[in-house]
Amino acid sequence: MHIIDLPGDDQELIQGAAILLVKGFKEHWPNAWPDVDAALGEVRRCLGPGRINRVAVDDDGTLLGWIGASREYQGHAWELHPLVVHPDRQEQGIGRALVADLEARVRERGGNTLYLGTDDEDRMTSLSGVDLYPDVAGHIARIRNLRRHPYQFYQKQGYTIVGVIPDANGPGKFVSFLVENSLDLGLLFSQLFANNISTFFAVDLVITAIVFLVFAVREAGRYRMRNWWLYIVATAAVGPSFAFPLFLYFREPRMERSQ
Repeated sequence: MHIIDLPGDDQELIQGAAILLVKGFKEHWPNAWPDVDAALGEVRRCLGPGRINRVAVDDDGTLLGWIGASREYQGHAWELHPLVVHPDRQEQGIGRALVADLEARVRERGGNTLYLGTDDEDRMTSLSGVDLYPDVAGHIARIRNLRRHPYQFYQKQGYTIVGVIPDANGPGKFVSFLVENSLDLGLLFSQLFANNISTFFAVDLVITAIVFLVFAVREAGRYRMRNWWLYIVATAAVGPSFAFPLFLYFREPRMERSQ
């Protein structure tokens, strides 16, 4: 299997992508693209400027799947749309490979976040046909997958449900939104020192962390505190705002015993 760009002038692949949309959404979302003509319009729209389109093909050039994304929020976030894999080739890792490939392409373009919306119009989850108000968050926390809704596929790829729009497609038919944020250290540091204000706060944070760690190591030795390395981990993972009070909390009983 190979993952390549979907060329805007390859009519055979474009036609194949349209057929994939019809076949892939026919069972649970038949009104999305009821025929090839409607799907062709969607493919051409997705081939517009500022978009990514990648397709998975096997060794003989047969189209297996298609994924796309559009640039949003000045390129900081990208919307994943669509993702479709041929019904006969699902659950073979093609979707996972397409998502991973798209995430790499988005990172190359400086994107921080991928997000998507996925509907439930066919009672595929425990949220379908339910009045989600007023405890929308509670319903999301207790969601169950009844009939292989794709939200669980995305969760396995590291995505999180961050919200739903109740009744978006009619009473009891919601849209859920999932988001993935990938840590790109190069992008993190470039944004951390992007201007004078951010640089000031970054330098202040680094100095604070260094001073705290020197203090923590010294005090840990003085009061014979075990597992002192945990405070280094806490500083690196969260920051001094968490590590410092944690250190003081565990130092206090050691100080009392030493008096």
